[in-house]
Amino acid sequence: MAFILVVAGVPGVGKSTLASRLVRALNLRYTGIAETALEEGAWSQYDPKRRTFYIEFEKTALALRRRARRYARLLIEATEVVTVWEAGLEPIAMIILRSNPIVLYERLKRREWPLVKLVENIEAEFIGVVARQAIDLFGEKRVCEIDTSKRSPSEVLGAALKFLKEFDPSSCDRIDWTLDDMASDFVLKLASKLGYRDVC
Repeated sequence: MAFILVVAGVPGVGKSTLASRLVRALNLRYTGIAETALEEGAWSQYDPKRRTFYIEFEKTALALRRRARRYARLLIEATEVVTVWEAGLEPIAMIILRSNPIVLYERLKRREWPLVKLVENIEAEFIGVVARQAIDLFGEKRVCEIDTSKRSPSEVLGAALKFLKEFDPSSCDRIDWTLDDMASDFVLKLASKLGYRDVC
């Protein structure tokens, strides 16, 4: 049985840093869903407003499945996990990285993204889109959320390795930013800049 590990989350939460460390620590091959789509030509259009490629999920899922068959030990980095599900893969675990929206804003602001792209990603983190996808599609026992807001990369790695050793979801974080008043106020004010209303 193949060893497939998924590291997922919105941009800016620290996926690439954790993925590179896990690849070295566990002797894994690496692939990313975005990279797979671009390398395989599995994208339909480029959105200049968001500076984003829109991937074709079916083609990307097929390409991801081929890569998973090629390697016995694989780490997949993703900003969404539906493609992993569509590929018919069975990850041994899913590490979902999270970050307080206020902290995430400061990280993403340094990327000089268009405001619409920045806000959409912060909103996705605020309501926990990726974590909800993972739990709904793969079950709570395989999913470990880790808050990277105040943790160093080494501490995030330690938390991930602990879960992979014990497979005890209770050792992971339970995160709901909608219960954080400061985060809620911040996201509402940020969304209002684009005329968004019903975020919370």
